[in-house]
Amino acid sequence: MTYEDFTTYTEVDPNSHIGLVGTNHVDFQAWMNEDAYLYSDKGVDHFGTSWEHKIDVKYVSQLTSHAAALWMLSNDIDDLKALNLASKPAILVYAWWTGSISVMAIQEYYQGVAYGSSQFTMTAGTMYYLTLNRNGTAFTCKIYSDSARTNLLATLSLTLHGGQPSHRYVWVADEYNNGQARWGDFDIENLDLQEGGAILKEVADSLSLSDSLLCNKTFAVTDSVGLADAPLKHWTPQISDSIALSDAVLRNKTFQILDSLGLSDTILRGKQFSVSDSISLCELITVITETIKQVTDSLSLSDILGLNKTLLVADQIRLTDNVYVNKILIISDSMALAEVVEKSVQGVVKTRIFLIIGDLAIQLTG
Repeated sequence: MTYEDFTTYTEVDPNSHIGLVGTNHVDFQAWMNEDAYLYSDKGVDHFGTSWEHKIDVKYVSQLTSHAAALWMLSNDIDDLKALNLASKPAILVYAWWTGSISVMAIQEYYQGVAYGSSQFTMTAGTMYYLTLNRNGTAFTCKIYSDSARTNLLATLSLTLHGGQPSHRYVWVADEYNNGQARWGDFDIENLDLQEGGAILKEVADSLSLSDSLLCNKTFAVTDSVGLADAPLKHWTPQISDSIALSDAVLRNKTFQILDSLGLSDTILRGKQFSVSDSISLCELITVITETIKQVTDSLSLSDILGLNKTLLVADQIRLTDNVYVNKILIISDSMALAEVVEKSVQGVVKTRIFLIIGDLAIQLTG
């Protein structure tokens, strides 16, 4: 968690009733006859309609009566009474004296009217740990008795008006100036706006997957996100089609192989492939007679034209001095194609293709 540094806030305090202790604690003596407050300008519409803040508050003591804001968001700067009279929108944690007890509630200022939740009774000297949440028009405050926020004491709820805007200023102390010399004493500390998380940034598309950040990682990266950003550690990206299989980061991965992929790629050694297109017998003959190739690592997958077949090309088998089996294509346990070459004394070469089914050999050409 990251606490707000109150020393960076703007302090209006003509009579020194707002005391800073360290960077995250305020001793606030809220007099009702002056304008005194502590706030920070976060920028126009910084606080949208969905956020969660945490803050710790304590009612210490009072003189006769009191009324003050212990936390607030607004778009204008003034004391509480002036903001509401001027119909300035705001949402706040409001503490006041009812005549016998000190209570707090969450409130909305909207078009000159103050709308409030149910009240929570505070005990003097007791710290309360608040979690404030806005989600659209739903505004809640959960009150806990412990800093870990495990023991829930109460939940205050308020439905905001649809016109309640996003806000610019955050406050940790503001007074209700009605001209009366009365005050209440409060401790306010540990405001956490929960905005300190890592921010995902857009980077150049040229980043290589071989960057050391990606070693042994699995990614699912959007088009505009660079893998080099530190916040992407331990994320899962979708790898684009343009990634080369030879990238070091892709070792021991399973890929969809394109027809144009060469078997010579180191990544493919020891792999098994299946070719999606089935072929006719005449196409096999054409492959043997017209495109017979020496099988090396450079043979492409598009040259292997059999559905779920195991292909084996045997070395030349010599039958007689002038007749030898040049190539054998084993299609299955009981079926094969053989190319038989015969050379005459005059040097004439004849090639015949035989389909072998079991013990039966059928001459297909020549």
